[in-house]
Amino acid sequence: MQIQQNTVPSLVVAGVLTPAFIHTLASCPINSPIFTNNLSSYAGHGVLINADCTVQTTSLQGSGFNGLTGATTFAAIISGGSTNVAAISLSPAYALDSTHNVFGILYAPQGPSQTFVLSDEAPGHLIANLVAAGYGNLNVYQALVQLQRNADPSLAVSVITPAFLQTLQNCAAGDPLFALQLGNLSYSGSAIAVSDDCSVQIRSVQGSSFNGKPGTASLAVTINNGGGPATAVASTSSTPLTSWTQNVAVGSGSATVTYNDFAILYTPGSTPTTPAAVPTLSQWGMLLLAGLLAGAAGLELRRRSQRTSAPQR
Repeated sequence: MQIQQNTVPSLVVAGVLTPAFIHTLASCPINSPIFTNNLSSYAGHGVLINADCTVQTTSLQGSGFNGLTGATTFAAIISGGSTNVAAISLSPAYALDSTHNVFGILYAPQGPSQTFVLSDEAPGHLIANLVAAGYGNLNVYQALVQLQRNADPSLAVSVITPAFLQTLQNCAAGDPLFALQLGNLSYSGSAIAVSDDCSVQIRSVQGSSFNGKPGTASLAVTINNGGGPATAVASTSSTPLTSWTQNVAVGSGSATVTYNDFAILYTPGSTPTTPAAVPTLSQWGMLLLAGLLAGAAGLELRRRSQRTSAPQR
């Protein structure tokens, strides 16, 4: 109720927190989770507050619906805390499962957003290798799922985690990570950044720049089904490998989102073999002298042998 009353412009008019919905919740039994659970216990998660008096955590991302058909978004401020938010009204409601439909989402669009990167850096060209191996026919989300499944050892521990994939899975169906095929992106020599705000960006990020740096861990893997060898470098702390900011649309305005890159997957180039050393001019002279001396010594030995074997007169 406090959010409904303290948000400007009103969430009532937007159809996000209507009096009818609040009245439905007020009629729930006194021991329902919406009355017994503190909001602080859901810190770090999205919270679904349902008309059936239940409360659920969710990884649904509001930014994934921003700008989509049927989604009306406007920028607002929750007074008292001066918190900028984006309010999204969904029409028709988004079917989360067989019994719950999401009609409105409220979120803070400032980020930061967690980001995983596929780098096509030279000379390994990971993405080109994946496209050639058949991954190019998959959308971006499917490609990440297959990479997690087909990498040996697994990338699921700290690189492409189940939690990260679950967050992406809850993005809207029209988001780029579902709509764009990996092979259709203009990635050559660059990197594809996939973020938990459901965005896909082309960036100039190279995994080799962070390999072996303090605060990182590297994992050599083999991507089965034709992907070949690859290296994953990931942050071992809450500090990202690298970050960048991007302006995103929020209603009629925009907001700056920070993207924190926590891991990069790339194919390193093979280490060139050390060529045989070419002798310098002075070395050539020493070799020639050594050859002449060896030849002279051999000739003297043959002469002595001939004198020894000659018949006595």
